[in-house]
Amino acid sequence: MEEPIKTGKPRPLSLIILFVILIGGFIYWWLVVREEATDTNQNANKVLNLPKDTTPPSQSTNPDASQRDSDRLYDVRTLLAALKKYFEANKEYPATLEELVTAEELESIPINPEPGGQAYDYTPTDPVPYQNYQLCYSLEIGIEGVSAGEHCATFNSLTGRIQPEPDWDAIINKNTNN
Repeated sequence: MEEPIKTGKPRPLSLIILFVILIGGFIYWWLVVREEATDTNQNANKVLNLPKDTTPPSQSTNPDASQRDSDRLYDVRTLLAALKKYFEANKEYPATLEELVTAEELESIPINPEPGGQAYDYTPTDPVPYQNYQLCYSLEIGIEGVSAGEHCATFNSLTGRIQPEPDWDAIINKNTNN
């Protein structure tokens, strides 16, 4: 007579193997997947190699705020890439975003999706020749680890906090008095 198949409680070894697999999956997610999604500076550096004709993730007609924020980050990353290329060619940043179109780094300046969007605000932060800038934008609800609210990207940061306008008169007077 055949011995019946045993059923019942799982064996402790099976539970240990399952636990190890789950912990391993969590560690992988924490170290690899989560890091890629939240490290916006790394994402900004990766995207700086975007080709000029890359299509945005949507046509910005989706009424969903999450999609509009995704489109905004895409626009900002595209502008960062064009600013980087312009700087590499000219050894300074442009005075206006329109110069990126003139220099053929962009086909056109991205338009911030509505509702909720304000124009992307580009400001060189140094006297001529421009060696730094701020590209300010705001997000409605936040996405990809970037919180809702206003942010100013720079040549090395997608999410730098908004900094006050420099006191150019004090800087110029300090430089001329030396």
